[in-house]
Amino acid sequence: MTPEVAEGARLRRIAHAIETLVDRLAASPAASLAAIAIVAFLAFLPGFATLPPIDRDEPRFAQATHQMVESGNYLDIRFQDEARYKKPIGIYWLQSAAVFLTGSGPDAPIFIYRLPSLIGGIAAALLTWWVTIAFGRPRAALLAGMLVATTILLGVEARLAKTDMMLLVTITAAHGALARAYLSETTDRSLRLAAIFWTALGASILLKGPVGVGAIACPVVILSIANGSFAWLKRLAPLP
Repeated sequence: MTPEVAEGARLRRIAHAIETLVDRLAASPAASLAAIAIVAFLAFLPGFATLPPIDRDEPRFAQATHQMVESGNYLDIRFQDEARYKKPIGIYWLQSAAVFLTGSGPDAPIFIYRLPSLIGGIAAALLTWWVTIAFGRPRAALLAGMLVATTILLGVEARLAKTDMMLLVTITAAHGALARAYLSETTDRSLRLAAIFWTALGASILLKGPVGVGAIACPVVILSIANGSFAWLKRLAPLP
């Protein structure tokens, strides 16, 4: 056997082992979610606590939260002596919660303010699995979650004390509810899906105003046009 043939056989064995592992993980929702969470955590962790602020907006978000915690005023957003109402208050509340729960106080290191983004990155990967599994494809759901967990852009945003990761969480959760409502064979109201959808939509507004609404409205309109009806939205109890 030539070295090239031997190397080809070795690579085929490795590929077969990976395929087998993926199939075994995909067969169990719990195993799939655990694997995605572990991969996401390992992908986002390097540099999380050691990198200095690397985006011009990150210090502004952290400083505004610092002042919020220090003053005890959780309604007025201030950056130094100026009002900072460029973004809604949601992310400042989440960062304040991270400071409070870790007991580190307003002078916490920057990585404490990044904790919502880290948790959001892991949650976004898990919710990607949840969206995809609605289509009845466990293997595709596992691979989709892994892909999101190892995306470079997500890795960057998971290390920044900003709004984007948590916004992605809300949009992905809303899309999961939308997918299930659209794929359902009935238009009967589902309080569970409605609660997920409208809570996610409201949270997206608290985080970044109309951005999340636009990301959710686009598939609603396009799917309804393709379907020839908006009746499928009844499952999400839009009027109540």
